[in-house]
Amino acid sequence: MPSESRSASPVPSESRNAGPVIDFGSARIRRYNRIRHWKDRIAGYAIGAGGVAVLASILLIFLYLLYEVAPMFMPASVKEEAIYALPAGAGQETLYLSVEEQNEIGLRVTRTGQFLFFNVRDGSANQAVQLPLAPGVAISSFAIDSEESRYMVFGLSNGSAIIARHQYRTAYPEGKRVITPWIEYPYGEQPLPLSAKGSALRQISLRQAGERVVVIANDGTGLAGIELAIEESFDGERSVETSALALPAIAGTDIRQILIDLSQQWIFVLQGGKTLHVIDNRNGTTEQIALPLPVQEIRFLLGGISLLVASRDGTVSQWFMVRDENGNSRLTQIRQFEARARNGLAMAMEPRRKGFATVSDTGYVELFHATAEHRVYRKKFFEQKPVQAAFSPRANKLLVLTSDDRLHVLQVDNRYPEVSLTALWGNCLLYTSPSPRDS
Repeated sequence: MPSESRSASPVPSESRNAGPVIDFGSARIRRYNRIRHWKDRIAGYAIGAGGVAVLASILLIFLYLLYEVAPMFMPASVKEEAIYALPAGAGQETLYLSVEEQNEIGLRVTRTGQFLFFNVRDGSANQAVQLPLAPGVAISSFAIDSEESRYMVFGLSNGSAIIARHQYRTAYPEGKRVITPWIEYPYGEQPLPLSAKGSALRQISLRQAGERVVVIANDGTGLAGIELAIEESFDGERSVETSALALPAIAGTDIRQILIDLSQQWIFVLQGGKTLHVIDNRNGTTEQIALPLPVQEIRFLLGGISLLVASRDGTVSQWFMVRDENGNSRLTQIRQFEARARNGLAMAMEPRRKGFATVSDTGYVELFHATAEHRVYRKKFFEQKPVQAAFSPRANKLLVLTSDDRLHVLQVDNRYPEVSLTALWGNCLLYTSPSPRDS
C-alpha cells in the first residue's frame, strides 16, 4: 500500500507573533493605572508649582528692583526740626557754622575767637574754647579749607595767622555714645607771620593737601603767602618748615576774596565786584577774567576744583579750569543756576556730593546738584534774611542762621540728587576736558 504522506497544517502568523494576553480589567492593571494616575497628577501639580514659583520669583525680583530704584525718582523733602536762639555769644558776629558726623554737636565760631560747641537738638551749650589771641590782637579775616578737612585759618590784626582744626572724639561708656569736641592747632598756637609790615590781614585763604599747607592773605598792600610743611625726623619729632611764596602784585586795594584750588596751583582773587584774577602758582602768570554779574560770594564745590560764583540777584554759576585746543588752561563758565533771591543769599556746600543749597533773602531754601544741572527742591521757610548756612557731613541736616539771631535746624531727605535726564542721557563737561563727554 502506498505510503500516505502526512504534512503538518500551516500555523497562522498571527498565532506565531501573538504575546501573552493582557487582561486590562485585572486587579494588577487597575492598581497600576491608579498609581500612574496619581503620578501624573503629582507631576502636573509639581510642574505647575514650578511655573508659579518662577513667575513669583520674577515678580519678586521686579518688586525688589522697583523698591530699590523708585526712591531715586522721589522728590527731595525738607522740614523744620528745631528753632532756637543762638547758643551763647548772642550779638557777636558768626564767622562759621558746622555740624559733626552724627548731627549731635554743632559748632559756631565768632568774631571774638570763641569756638562755641552746642547740642544741635535743643541749642544747649556743650563747651566753649577761646582762640589764643595776644592782648590787643583781633580777628580781621577768616576762611576754611573744606568742610571735610575741618581746617580753619584766622587772619589777625597784627599781620599774622593761626591755623586751627575742630575735632571730635567718640566713646561708648556703658553702651551710650558720647561725643567730645576739641580744638587742635596742627601748626602750633603761635601765630604765623604773613604781612611784612604787620598790617591787618583783610582777606585770607587756606588750602591743605596732605602735610603741605598754603596760606595766602591780603594786608591791603598786596598778596602775601607762605607754604607750611611738616617734617618728621627719625626719632619721631615733628617740625614745621615755613617758606614764603612769590606772588604777583595786584593793583588796587579792593580785593574781596582769595581762594586756592585743591592742587594749590591756581589762586583766584576777586577784586571789586566783577573782576577775577587767576594766578598760576607754578609760574606766576596771571589772567584777568571779567565776570558777567556783580559777585556776592565765591565758594568751592566738593573737590576744591570747581567754583560756584553767586550774585546778589540769585544767579549761581559754576566755573572751572578747562584746557583749550592749545592745551592752555582757561577759567570757563560751565553752567548756571537761578535761585529765588532779590538782594543776597547764603550758600552751603554738601561735603561729600556735588550738591549745594541756597537760602535767599526772600526766605526760600533751594537745593541744587551741579552735575545733574537742576534744582532738586524749593520752598519758603523764613521771613528773616539768612546770615549763615551749613550742611552736616551726610547732608541730611541744614543749619540756617537768620538775621534775628535764631538758628533753624532743617531735616533734609535728598538721597539721589544726581539723578536727572541731563545726567543720565546728556553730555557732561568733565574737569579740565576741552569738550563735553558722555557722563
